[in-house]
Amino acid sequence: MAAEPNTDVGLRDGDVLAIRQLTGWNDVGASISLKSEVLHPGVYGIKEGERLISIIARAGGLRGDAYPYGAIFERIQVREMEQRNRAELVRTVQDEGTAMKLAPGGHQNDKLAKEASLLQWKTTMVRLQTTPTVGRLAIHISSELMRPSQNGASLSFPCQHSRSTYQLAAKHLHEAPQNLVVIEDALAGVQAATTAGIRCIGLRIRSPG
Repeated sequence: MAAEPNTDVGLRDGDVLAIRQLTGWNDVGASISLKSEVLHPGVYGIKEGERLISIIARAGGLRGDAYPYGAIFERIQVREMEQRNRAELVRTVQDEGTAMKLAPGGHQNDKLAKEASLLQWKTTMVRLQTTPTVGRLAIHISSELMRPSQNGASLSFPCQHSRSTYQLAAKHLHEAPQNLVVIEDALAGVQAATTAGIRCIGLRIRSPG
C-alpha cells in the first residue's frame, strides 16, 4: 500500500476498515503443535512428507536457551497404541489377582506372603489405571529432524536448566518430584532442580591444571 498513494489514506477517529477473509485460510488440515523454546510456538499446518526441520524453520528456529536433547515428541497414534497395550495389561493383571485370591494360604508364612502379594497387586493396578498415556516417541534430535511429521503430533523443546525441564521429566517418568534424584554440574541446574522439588547432587568439576 505504501506504493499506492490513493489507497494509503490518513486515518480519522471513528474510521472503520473491513478486510475480507480469504476462504479456507485457517483450514490448515493436518497439523503439528510446536511448544516452548521455539521463536514462534503454535500450531502449524503440514504437508504430506514434510520433515520436522522445515517446521522448526517456519517457527523461526530454536531459542538460544533451548535444550534440544530434551525434546518431547508425542503422537496420537503412539498414545492410542499405548492405551490398547495398557488395557490388555490391565486384563492380564486382573486375572493374576483373581488367581492370587483363590490360592490357598494354610500356613502362617503362606498367609503373610499372600497378603504381601495382594498388596503389591493392588498397588500395581492403581498405577496402571491412573497413569495417563502420553504417546511419547523418543527421538535423537540431531538426526530425527528428518523424521516425517504426522497429523496431531506435538513437539516441545524445554529450556536448558529450567524448573519446567525437571517438572516435565518427572511427569513423563510418572514419578513425584520428591521421589527423584538428579546429578548436576552447573549451578543453574542445581537451582532449577531444587525449585522443582527434586533432590539434587551437585558435582564440582575442576579444570585440569
